[in-house]
Amino acid sequence: MCTNFIPTPSDMLVQFGIERAPFDYKEEAYPGYDAPIVAHIVRAKDAVDSKRECVPARFGLIPPNIGPDDVKSFVRKYHTNNARAETASQRRSFRNAWKSRQYCLIPVSCFYEPNWESGKAVRWKIWLKDTESFAIAGLWEQWQHGEQSFYSFTMLTVNADDHAVMRRFHRHGEERRMPVILHPGDYDRWLNATPEEAFRMCQSYPAERMQSEPAPTPPRKALKIALP
Repeated sequence: MCTNFIPTPSDMLVQFGIERAPFDYKEEAYPGYDAPIVAHIVRAKDAVDSKRECVPARFGLIPPNIGPDDVKSFVRKYHTNNARAETASQRRSFRNAWKSRQYCLIPVSCFYEPNWESGKAVRWKIWLKDTESFAIAGLWEQWQHGEQSFYSFTMLTVNADDHAVMRRFHRHGEERRMPVILHPGDYDRWLNATPEEAFRMCQSYPAERMQSEPAPTPPRKALKIALP
């Protein structure tokens, strides 16, 4: 499961059809953090047309029927930052977004996964060789309660047991998974896909075009306490 990634910097979003993000966001994203997504958003309830927009969205999808008291704990409890492409159309948390064709691009520079080959979890960085930024396929939702409203998203994943790069991550005995990485020529196709076409597009990305290396989390600096 991908729980940490570097969002594409705002000034590099042009490749996703957006000039720049009209908001600020953190350099790294974890579940519960806001990050930019690109999607076709319908603004009016009775509108038919939508336009491509870049909006801030919370990492970890929140279905619209979740009560306000459960919003903060939902992602942590149900791990909705990732959705299995094989079952997203059936899972209660994701099926509304899937059937409503609420597909989005998640612009990233890289993402991180734990490597357990040494017996301990070591964070590794994964990125693409031929580009500084790429899009992961996602689903989005809008949660609204009274005047409160925000977008959220999940990354779609597929099996990676036989993938030369991604099979190295996660604990021994666990199924290997990887995010669905989209080819640039498929961005429009993904955003306009039917549920059937979206399912067919959820494929593993070629390992020869990917790169990975250890990237341990930097140790926190020791706090200096001023003695009297």
